[in-house]
Amino acid sequence: MNYFYGDSTPSRFLFNQEHHESWDEYWGAVISNMESPDESEDWFVAFQDAHKQRFNDIAKDGVISIKYSTEVWLGQPKYK
Repeated sequence: MNYFYGDSTPSRFLFNQEHHESWDEYWGAVISNMESPDESEDWFVAFQDAHKQRFNDIAKDGVISIKYSTEVWLGQPKYK
């Protein structure tokens, strides 16, 4: 961190988070993406089936959990 803050000591904050999604929430996020096929395209069903299998492989009681963190460093740079 010396590159950014020089001789000062910044404060580090870590915000742990956990997000839970049902199939409908997960699938809604998937199909709202630009890279998803339209329902009229030939490969839509295969695309949906692959995502349903992936979801089912990691789901517990019909819900997936995604754990992640946001890390923030705050401080006033000091350079000699």
